[in-house]
Amino acid sequence: MSKLGTVLKKVRRLATSSYLWRRLLLEVPPFSLVSWAYLSIRHSDYIWLNIFNKKAHQLFLKYPPEVNEAQKKAIEDLKNSGIAVFNFTDLFDKRELQELVRLSEKYIEEKKEFIEKTPQNKRTKYYVKGLFGDNPSVVLDNKLMCFVFEERILTIVNSYLNMFSRMQNLSLQYNIPVPGDSILSQNWHRDPEDKEMVKMFFYLRDVDSSNGPFSYVPGSHYRGPHRKAFGRKPFQGIYTKAGAVEEKLGDIIKEYMGKAGTILLCDTSGLHKGGHCTKNPRIILHAGYVTDASISRKKYTLNNKPEFSELSPAKKYALYLD
Repeated sequence: MSKLGTVLKKVRRLATSSYLWRRLLLEVPPFSLVSWAYLSIRHSDYIWLNIFNKKAHQLFLKYPPEVNEAQKKAIEDLKNSGIAVFNFTDLFDKRELQELVRLSEKYIEEKKEFIEKTPQNKRTKYYVKGLFGDNPSVVLDNKLMCFVFEERILTIVNSYLNMFSRMQNLSLQYNIPVPGDSILSQNWHRDPEDKEMVKMFFYLRDVDSSNGPFSYVPGSHYRGPHRKAFGRKPFQGIYTKAGAVEEKLGDIIKEYMGKAGTILLCDTSGLHKGGHCTKNPRIILHAGYVTDASISRKKYTLNNKPEFSELSPAKKYALYLD
């Protein structure tokens, strides 16, 4: 292809990208003035809950979940600080953890060639290898996939959001050790997908300072005391300048190391950064949960949908089956 053809192809790709249109609508007058007015109304508490999320809220009230003590603590931690940390065995059997770890290691072995082919492009998250693929097909006999919409997990997420949630994405992530400075999501940021959201980080190997512990500023979520620190705009995340978060909020930053089986549920509208592995790889099961008001579409498909007909109302809603 000629140089001109390559340039034209890049221009066309940019012109059709959601990023460009989002920038146009949110940052370029007069489009931005209309957009901000609309988004301010859309993100008001009453409109967000009772119009855009009316059905999800009503279903949550219709099918109230049973909550045990471990779940109750996780819900309270999420509400108070924006993050809940607990062990797999607080809610599940230890033998189930051993099986999930075994399955994750099997994925790593099967995807060895895929993992090793890692072109370094600092404009992409090349350091994260999604072992389920870019658009995974969810099947009920895959225990790793099904764990992310396990009822006991959804109960915590839905109770925090006060509505049935939608599972936006799922991935089995292999984080590759990379030298040098942190890039992209390894830096402090707030996610843009929704007004409030929850993401799960399930450690399937031990995580220490050498293989990318997750970091968070407790209380920086939407309803927290530090929500205005480096505040985001509706439908836009924010990346902070290097060292700014440490300078302003360094005394409350927390780094979350843990053994295999550690589960983090976090509202990533709050300030956070992903792990930067420096010596050893990290393997985690990751999922994102949003509301019907989210700007993001789901990033998976369902294989053999009739098999999903017997799921609970919360699970069906999470998988966009209701």
